[in-house]
Amino acid sequence: MLNTQHYSFDLWQTLLRSNPSFREERSCFIRQKFAFHHLEPDAISQVFSQVDQLCNTINERSGLTIAAEEMYLLVLDRLTDHRLEELGDFDVYALYRSIEAIVMEYPPLPFSDKTLTVLEAVKKKATTNLLCNTGFLKGETLRKVLDKNGIGQHLDFQLYSEEERLSKPNPAFFLRLIDQLNYRFPDRIIRPNEILHIGDNPVTDIGGAVAVGMRALLVHHPSVSTDLEHLLQND
Repeated sequence: MLNTQHYSFDLWQTLLRSNPSFREERSCFIRQKFAFHHLEPDAISQVFSQVDQLCNTINERSGLTIAAEEMYLLVLDRLTDHRLEELGDFDVYALYRSIEAIVMEYPPLPFSDKTLTVLEAVKKKATTNLLCNTGFLKGETLRKVLDKNGIGQHLDFQLYSEEERLSKPNPAFFLRLIDQLNYRFPDRIIRPNEILHIGDNPVTDIGGAVAVGMRALLVHHPSVSTDLEHLLQND
C-alpha cells in the first residue's frame, strides 16, 4: 500500500454522530413557534427525516446542493400539508439562527470515545481535511461544533457542499479538495493516489474519491474507530 500523504474525512457517521436530544428539541421548537399543536414532536421529526432523505438523494444525483433554508421551507410545507402560505411572513434566516442556538446547546457528538485519539494520531503523520455534504446544518455551524468538541484542531481545512455548491459524489467536489491541498501546501507534491478519503457511504465517499484517482476507505458503522485504528497500523 502506498504511504498516505493526506487524509480526507467524511463527517457524519465517520467523525460525528447526531445528538438525539437536538432532534427532539428542534421538533419541540418548531411545534411551538408555528403552533403545530396538533402534531406530536415525533411526527415532526419524521418529516425532518423524510426531507433529509429526499434532499440527500437530489444532491447525490445532481452533484449540487440544496440550501439549509430551503430544506426548512420544505419541512414547513409538508407540515402544513403544502399550504406554506398559511404561516404568513416569517424570516427563514432568523429561523435557522434559532435552530443553530439549539445545535450549540445540544451539539453533535464525536462518533466514539476514540475519535479524537485516532485523529490526533493521523495528524501526526499527515495533513487532513473534512469533505462534508451538508443538510439542515451549514458549514459555518458545523465549524463551531467541531471547534467546540476538539475535532476542528485536527483538520487542516474543511470543505462543505453548501459553501462550494457541490456535493459528493460529484468529482468536481473532490477535485476542489485537491486544489485546496495544492494551494495550502504549495511546497508539497501530493498525487491523488497518495490521498485517502474515509467515509461511510459507498456511493458518495468511495465512488466519488475513486473517480478522481484517490484511494478510499469505507468505514463500517459502528466500528469506525476500529477501522481507522487498523488503517493506521497498516498504512
